[in-house]
Amino acid sequence: MDDSFYFNIAINLARDGLGKCAPNPAVGCVLVRGGRVLAVGRTQNGGRPHAEQMALRQLLPNNHSNQPIECNDISRNIAKGAVAYITLEPCASRGVTESCAKLLVWAGIKRAVIGQIDPDPKTAGNGMAYLQKNGVECQCMAGELGKNAQMINRGFVLTCTHNRPLLAVKMATSHDYFTINAQSPHITSPAMRHFGRILRDSFDAIMVGGATIRADNPALTIRDGLAHLNRPRIIVTRNLAGIKYANILQPHPQPVIIFTNRANAPMPNHIRVIECDDNENFFHNIFTHCSNKLGLTRILIETGGGLIAPLLHHNLIDEFFWFRANDSLAIHGKNLLNMTNFAGLTTIETRHFADGMMTKFINL
Repeated sequence: MDDSFYFNIAINLARDGLGKCAPNPAVGCVLVRGGRVLAVGRTQNGGRPHAEQMALRQLLPNNHSNQPIECNDISRNIAKGAVAYITLEPCASRGVTESCAKLLVWAGIKRAVIGQIDPDPKTAGNGMAYLQKNGVECQCMAGELGKNAQMINRGFVLTCTHNRPLLAVKMATSHDYFTINAQSPHITSPAMRHFGRILRDSFDAIMVGGATIRADNPALTIRDGLAHLNRPRIIVTRNLAGIKYANILQPHPQPVIIFTNRANAPMPNHIRVIECDDNENFFHNIFTHCSNKLGLTRILIETGGGLIAPLLHHNLIDEFFWFRANDSLAIHGKNLLNMTNFAGLTTIETRHFADGMMTKFINL
């Protein structure tokens, strides 16, 4: 087995953490010695312990805990001569516990294959420098696997470089591009909607516009047995009065946060309302708050053209998931979507269903 094989395991571990690790990045770590996997780990829900700590903990006799560890908790050189495959550079500064870079050196790692340099200023190359200073050979994974590692934590990178989370739009249309079925509440099939709910599970929060709440009255809860985290549901609206009887406002473990330019109607006590100035920076202020105050790294936006248009105008859409049914609606459809608005996006994935397809675009 070569580096690619083991690094791919680390990528899959990290991908499993998407939507669960904010405000920290989702990272996977695999420790290998002599062609045998010694241990694996990923960043735990809520962001701690880190992936490297979870992998090293597996080497301990009582390894069922997910509590953080210190150097004194593991034997010196417990993983002597092993290679560490890590999707993101190990942290370099002490936080709640010892840095992951120091733990790896203490454990005796001889080589580290890393997906990308951590953009967090507290690390930003210092983790790799510490490893190299202590005799650990380091390399960054190149090629497609390196790009895959970078894509996983694109949201975390954006919080560090642009002060906002990754923004992904999910939209369903008929084959002839209509977004509303006048004869049914659904456009796509149960199988496609189930996949869409799984997609929600990989994001830190769900966002909709007020028009979507008024038209569809969705609850936006995580279903299909996936509701293991209380992800916030976010509404952006300029008209609180128009949504005061919406389903989404009912008490639920998943909190509701409303961004508005004016709080012109009372909301239930469990609903958090945040006012933002209605100016050119309205959306930038919202997403800065989501990153800096709410600790969100990835937001899935499920809405219509009313919210998408300004996001496109401000070049804020990073990913676009288009669910397109095989059936056409013709005279039974409404709200024709102008797909030319997305001409600048790059297709990176297509998934086929019996009754339609999902295409994923990214904004490079």
